Amino acid sequence: MGRKGSKMKRIIAVVLPILAVVGGIFFLTFQSPEDTWKVSNGVHELIVKYFQEGFMREIADSQKFRTILHGPLYFLLGIVVRICVKRFWPAVGICAAVGLEDETIKIFLPTREFDIIDFGVDIIGFMIGIGLVSLVGWIINKLKG
Repeated sequence: MGRKGSKMKRIIAVVLPILAVVGGIFFLTFQSPEDTWKVSNGVHELIVKYFQEGFMREIADSQKFRTILHGPLYFLLGIVVRICVKRFWPAVGICAAVGLEDETIKIFLPTREFDIIDFGVDIIGFMIGIGLVSLVGWIINKLKG
């Protein structure tokens, strides 16, 4: 197997984690409105249960709760893509393309719509994830000497 086998393993190690997160995002995009509401409501109930007051409770009670949920999803995407791709700008490009595609697909779904605010939250989420991985990598490199 040799070089071809190790190259294939590297491709799988890069692509599979990214596809898993992107698949989860698109799964949520294509859910029925009822199922989407159930997921959002379930997350809302968890937050209310564990955060009786304060910032998290205010977020859970806000009108834009579903928009805010884009942040953690794209934060995870940013972390996974940055770890797998290893380079900053290609990771940003991949995450931006996924976010734009996710919002654009919604134009064609009868109960969804393109929302620039959601895309903005996507950008914030993945940039924080990419930035965090980059910062940790920089610190590790500095500690190594």
